[in-house]
Amino acid sequence: MNQNALLILVIIVIILIVICYFAKNHRGHSTRSSARPPVAHRRDRDHDHDNHDCPPGPRGPPGPPGTCTCEGPCNCPPGATGPRGPPGRPGADGVCPTCPAGQGAYVSAYDLTNQAISNPALWQNVTFSTTPYINGWMHSSGTGSFLCMVAGVYSFNISSQVIGTSGTNSVMIRGTQNGVEIPGSQTYEDLLLNTAVQSVRQAFMANFAVGDTFAFQFAGTNTSVTLTTADFTPPSVAVTPSASLSIIKVA
Repeated sequence: MNQNALLILVIIVIILIVICYFAKNHRGHSTRSSARPPVAHRRDRDHDHDNHDCPPGPRGPPGPPGTCTCEGPCNCPPGATGPRGPPGRPGADGVCPTCPAGQGAYVSAYDLTNQAISNPALWQNVTFSTTPYINGWMHSSGTGSFLCMVAGVYSFNISSQVIGTSGTNSVMIRGTQNGVEIPGSQTYEDLLLNTAVQSVRQAFMANFAVGDTFAFQFAGTNTSVTLTTADFTPPSVAVTPSASLSIIKVA
């Protein structure tokens, strides 16, 4: 081989070596570029790595209190009063404190003694010694006051046998509630003849509350006026009471 041919061969080898070198470098740069993450992603990864490696910071100051919504345990002011509800159902009937259930309140009383006027200027109570029937009221024998234990409207009937033994006489009777005259309860009677027994009576109604007291009272023009027991003969009859009283609850 002559020298020219050898020189050409050497040049060709050098050219091939250069081409191979540049081709290899171009493939390596492309691979590294596609494998490297974007800058933003790399920064996030580096930031996460930093947070993981660093200790937590100090606690911050507490925030301002929240607004009360009245849904939790906070002390909310009371709201406005709501509208009034509908009426409830009627309650059960009450029970009389002194009488069995289902029975009313009533009094039947009378007296078998003479009762004279002690002072013509004053009203005085008629006393009663016998109360054969009494329910819902309290009374002590020999007194003139009756204590109501069951509230309600009552019908009263009072009656007396009266005599005047001297002069011209008159008598009045009435009912009182707590010491005050019950309107419509008073009545008046002139005694026409001495020693003649006359009947004086009155009927009325009044509303009594528990604890109220009732009394049958009488008054006369002089001390000869007397509530008397009438005994008629002949024929022989039972003694007529000097005074009698009935009280019946009507409502």
